[in-house]
Amino acid sequence: MFTALLALSLLTFASPRIAVKARAHVEGLKAQSDGRTVHVRGVLRDNLGQPLPRQPIAVVAGDVRKAARTDAQGKFDVRIRVTSDGQQAVRVEFAGNPLVSAAAQEKQVSVGRDAVAVQLHMPPTIEAEQALTVSANVVDAENQPLPGLVLQIRLGETAREPVRVGPDGRAVIPVPPLPPGPHSLRVVYRGDEDHLPAEDAVDFEAARSMGVALQVANASPAPNQPLVFSGRVEGPGGATVRLLVNGLPLKEARAQANGAFSVVVSADSIGEGTHRVRAGAVTDASGWRDGLSDPVTVTVPPPPPPSPWWLWAPAILAAISVIGVLGRAWRRRPRPKAAPLPPVVEAPPAFTFEPAAKGGHRALEVTLRDGLSGRPLQGTLVLLAPLEPKPGRAQFEPPSGLQTQTDAQGQASLDGQGDRLWACAEGYAPAWHILPSSGGFAGVNLLPIRARLQTIYAEVLTAAGRPALRFGKQTPREAAPPLAVRGAPDDPLSALTALVEQACFGAAKPTHADLVEADRLALVIEASLGRHA
Repeated sequence: MFTALLALSLLTFASPRIAVKARAHVEGLKAQSDGRTVHVRGVLRDNLGQPLPRQPIAVVAGDVRKAARTDAQGKFDVRIRVTSDGQQAVRVEFAGNPLVSAAAQEKQVSVGRDAVAVQLHMPPTIEAEQALTVSANVVDAENQPLPGLVLQIRLGETAREPVRVGPDGRAVIPVPPLPPGPHSLRVVYRGDEDHLPAEDAVDFEAARSMGVALQVANASPAPNQPLVFSGRVEGPGGATVRLLVNGLPLKEARAQANGAFSVVVSADSIGEGTHRVRAGAVTDASGWRDGLSDPVTVTVPPPPPPSPWWLWAPAILAAISVIGVLGRAWRRRPRPKAAPLPPVVEAPPAFTFEPAAKGGHRALEVTLRDGLSGRPLQGTLVLLAPLEPKPGRAQFEPPSGLQTQTDAQGQASLDGQGDRLWACAEGYAPAWHILPSSGGFAGVNLLPIRARLQTIYAEVLTAAGRPALRFGKQTPREAAPPLAVRGAPDDPLSALTALVEQACFGAAKPTHADLVEADRLALVIEASLGRHA
């Protein structure tokens, strides 16, 4: 019995032990390409989810193989360069060990050189014989900057020194002084193992600014005496000279072959008061830029009182007007007399403009203010628009164009092309003004809608040859009879008069719709004036 037990025990201890290996796997494998560099990340774990630290692995991409090792948490982070473009299989291999079996996992990734975009910023016209610098932005397909790339520069047929892209993806390119005429600038990136080649080119013109000298023979003319302006243009013969009064074009003339010009304007076309007058020269000749003179100041006196010999004609017309008014009043129902309008503070000029200095390439700086109080208007929509089509006086919807909004000081900056400046603010009448040049300093004073409605009525009176409405002493209803005598149709005149009075005395604030309707009625009245006078 003892012998049998001993034999059984010997057989038990002599039997070999069977060892079972743990299974390994790669978790969270990621492979991303940057050009021909592939970034591979993941974690090596066993079948219980435990990380396998400090284990040797291999990353294989095409015919390239790179050895690596997991860290203390079983993670690996490897960058490997591939030799060909296109779809590539990236494989992570673990050879295993006595305790853990081998494992491998594969990921498909698209490998190749990234697209590059070169964006050259160059104005279409520069000042001749003056050095300047321009810039170029270099970005990838996702519009991210690509620093450190080297750009080849060619100015016309001449190769310039290469420039390197800065950390912000911007390269600064020096341009030497150039003679007048057309030129071209080309920027080329030749590409590398990770980036495709790219280039950009622009055609531009180097031009000299025309010099313009302006003088006035009679800066303070006598009443009814015309103003005589003369000067000279330094530049090509036959340039067009535009006379600008307070920044707005008034009259054009053609310079002679020697550059001399002369412009005669009536005092009525400028208006009484003190004005700043400049002459701008425009030409289509190649190699020349528009020029602008220094300002001269003129003071136009008020018109003289009428001669006593001519007093009888106005008196007779006034008598006829009174008879007509009495007749119309007899046919109409009596209407209550409205209270006088509140006095209106004399508004500053609606628009002023100061062009940029000669040879300067700067943006349009705009300042927006309340035309009555003078306070800056914050958040006002300001935009540059083309010259055509011409808008109506009360048009509110601005056209498409380069736009921005004013800051707390009522200021905004616009750097782009456009011939008309728009300004729109809540509670104010929109305004547009023609720009004499693209760069400079513009001041715009916007009128509140209520004040603009009053000025529309005053403009109708002016079109009828009547004195302006004396706000605070005269109501629109008192000024309406002379308009009726001169042919203003009854319905539009009554509607416009009631609209202006309601806007000034009503509880509700006037809206832009009231402004548009008043403008429409004013146009109907102005078109009918004089037909029955």
